[in-house]
Amino acid sequence: MKNETTVTMTPRKKQYFPLYIIKQLVERKYNKKDLAADVLAGIVVALVAIPLGISLAISVGVAPEVGLYTTIIAGLITAITGGSRFQITGPTAAFVVILLPIVNQHGYGGLVLTALMAGFFLVGMGYARLGHVVQFIPYPVTTGFTAGIGVVIMTLQVKDLLGLALPRMPASFIDRLYVYYDALPALSISETTVGCVTLVLICFFKKYARKIPAPILALPIISGACFLLSTFYPHIHIQTLQTTFTSLHNGQVIHGIPSTLPSFSLSLCFPPHQGFMQALEHVRLLVLPAFVVAILAAIESLLSAVVADSITHTKHSPNAELIGLGFGNIVGACFGAIPATGALVRTATNIRFGARSQIAAVVHAVAVLGIMLFAAPIISQLPVASLAALLIIVSFEMIQPSRLRRLLRIETKSDSIVLLSTFCLTVCFDMVVGVCMGIVMAALLLIKRTAEVTQSHLVSVAKRASPLPETASDDTILCQIKGPLFFGATEKAMAVVSQVMKNVRFVVFVMDAVPHMDITGFIAFDGAIKGLIADNIKVALAGIQNQPLGLLRKTHFFEENPAVSSFKTTQDALAFWEGVNG
Repeated sequence: MKNETTVTMTPRKKQYFPLYIIKQLVERKYNKKDLAADVLAGIVVALVAIPLGISLAISVGVAPEVGLYTTIIAGLITAITGGSRFQITGPTAAFVVILLPIVNQHGYGGLVLTALMAGFFLVGMGYARLGHVVQFIPYPVTTGFTAGIGVVIMTLQVKDLLGLALPRMPASFIDRLYVYYDALPALSISETTVGCVTLVLICFFKKYARKIPAPILALPIISGACFLLSTFYPHIHIQTLQTTFTSLHNGQVIHGIPSTLPSFSLSLCFPPHQGFMQALEHVRLLVLPAFVVAILAAIESLLSAVVADSITHTKHSPNAELIGLGFGNIVGACFGAIPATGALVRTATNIRFGARSQIAAVVHAVAVLGIMLFAAPIISQLPVASLAALLIIVSFEMIQPSRLRRLLRIETKSDSIVLLSTFCLTVCFDMVVGVCMGIVMAALLLIKRTAEVTQSHLVSVAKRASPLPETASDDTILCQIKGPLFFGATEKAMAVVSQVMKNVRFVVFVMDAVPHMDITGFIAFDGAIKGLIADNIKVALAGIQNQPLGLLRKTHFFEENPAVSSFKTTQDALAFWEGVNG
């Protein structure tokens, strides 16, 4: 009889995700000091988030205020319903390479519909408890596609940084470089100067004024300087948000950022003139892009939450974070927002300036709303070239050349190939191709490495140490298998069976080190056993573990091979053979 152990399972308490913020505040005994710290951190992050949200919206191809709407609504809803204490949610640079083609093909309404569907995907992923899936994506893949996205975003900013007038922006990276090269003679000296000065200022403040985020210092300085230049030297034309973007609100043309609240409407997703079949076709075309957006949002948000945990020594709830992020995108889409996810730079800034809870993220969203309502004319003076320079800095931080050099130096050759392949495919094609190929390559390498772990060899009983039966004859062979028997390792493990000599009458398969067997492994194992039986060789299995034993029983292995016996230990199998020969 096998020893049976009774294990008492404690039922997992179901967590009500939408009240995660209340749960955290109650458990931590939130006080006035915590509130003051959260308010300060939220305001600082809001000042960083405003230019980032605007520049990312412009890079995607939508109006600048849409980036602020996303920051406000998605940031607020995710903070209330999410599972991380310090996460700041909003539009991020990683989305640009995915969202720009969607806008080009389906327009702003298609992008909003993508955000809506991505939100439902995220909620489903959270309730399916897939929050830990991010750990199955290899680090070389995430590093490769992040760096590749950084390169693509950096090249997209060249147009605004240099003030190039391009009739169209090619989708291909190589074509984009050719277009830039042809347009270089027509670059704007004033725009290029503004962009380069902004780059220098941000880098300077990053190095010498680390207590305050560099964009908060650099952008007001450069905006003020550009305003004075335009005032005293009207012939110098510097493109700002006010001179570049116009919108129509309540029949009134507004230049720059409007001082209006976003309105609730699903007409962007489903226009009134659109019939049911047209709407269904529209949804069908955007399902795959929405799923890709949801996957990327989940990866980036959970990675950001993990980094936040490592800095603060806390622990987030990944499933609650996915659900909160899904709600944020759903509600945001109803107000015209674009897809949002956890933003690592803003989250790190939030922590750095003393955030204590999700209240800081709530304050950040409310502060952006207040600044938009009461200071939109001031925001509209931001130069477009400066916003492009800001995104170039963000892109460079995504690439992190020093980290790439270090990884390539310490990684194995195969991991380096995965990283570089993912990077190159992301740059030359798109992120989906890069990530998919990177994961496939990493999976094949994992299979190869796992297959190398599985080993098998024949051992003569006479060479085995005691306490084996001394009467075991030389016609008995032990076939020791170590490692999983799966499709990648089966051929190597079963090849040893062909070495069994003709004088052998009894083979014991020692399987106490075989934790798993898949159907491919079973077919090869079953074929090897049948081959031995056909040669009139008796077979026994010793120490087989639960999963392989369950598979053998499920496939009726023992009924089809009645000559095969199973024993708990090798000693029991050899004792059985001794009794047969006795």
